[in-house]
Amino acid sequence: MHGYADLTAETIWDEEISAHPDALLPTAPVIRDGEFEKGLYVLPTHDRMLQVSSLEQLRGFVGATVVGWPTDVRSLEAMGLKGVEKAFKEEGLFQLLQRKRADFTLAEFAATADMSVTSDGIKLVPVPGCKVALSGSRSWIIAKKSPHARAIADALKRGLQSLRDEGRIERAFMESGFFHPKATRWKRLF
Repeated sequence: MHGYADLTAETIWDEEISAHPDALLPTAPVIRDGEFEKGLYVLPTHDRMLQVSSLEQLRGFVGATVVGWPTDVRSLEAMGLKGVEKAFKEEGLFQLLQRKRADFTLAEFAATADMSVTSDGIKLVPVPGCKVALSGSRSWIIAKKSPHARAIADALKRGLQSLRDEGRIERAFMESGFFHPKATRWKRLF
């Protein structure tokens, strides 16, 4: 925002960009609305959660997320769940599930063989066959104060359009695991 760097290396949620319209210039979305999918991660012993197959069933449970992840918070709240618990850090999510204060959390699909994630000895697995799509898009941002802002924006616009037209962005998402191959045909609950 201060112009010390020309652009970000990581994409940013559209709602974060729109909060600073005078300072940030977004590219076209790299991750389009609804493309960011996450799994419903639970303790492997939570049999009732592992049987969930619809949003209606999911609404009987409590979700957990990090307070500083507004897109995840908004998504969980929009699902009409029994409740939403919030942790200050990602590690806290595992503790919330372990202590039975929440039933599941949203997490990016892991590259492990069973798609599990582990923190401090607490293992979480995805509910098989189910996923959610987060609302919102993600773009790179360019500092408007950068002397190169317009040239960078124009180059990225042309480059992203070319990559999109050639199918390279989707292919990169598949090859990197962002679109997890095991979960591509899983049912979107939300």
